[in-house]
Amino acid sequence: MAVEAGFAVGDGVFDTPLHPVSFSDPRESVGQECEAGLVAWQARLTHDEWRRACWMLETARSRADTTERWPEPDPRIIAAALGWSVTMAAARLETAAGALERLPRLGVAMCACAPARPR
Repeated sequence: MAVEAGFAVGDGVFDTPLHPVSFSDPRESVGQECEAGLVAWQARLTHDEWRRACWMLETARSRADTTERWPEPDPRIIAAALGWSVTMAAARLETAAGALERLPRLGVAMCACAPARPR
């Protein structure tokens, strides 16, 4: 089974090494490899969604040439950056704020989401 290596970027919360995920074709894998691959990909996607939520909130609160943040995120910034409608950006920002601010334990769980390592 071909596997992507986990990686780390530095020494902060965003540098949690990600578990490897399979790049092999599931049609060529035995059942237990299919299940393990599915679980690994779901964990990676959940963790990546947490990372994207963090980036979206910070981007929507940021302004050029300063690290100072505005209290309310502006969905127009996300819409312009990603080519989304303002409505779509606002909905995604609402979801991000929900996971990271209103339900912080959900954000922690998304960050820590990782499949069990094979034995």
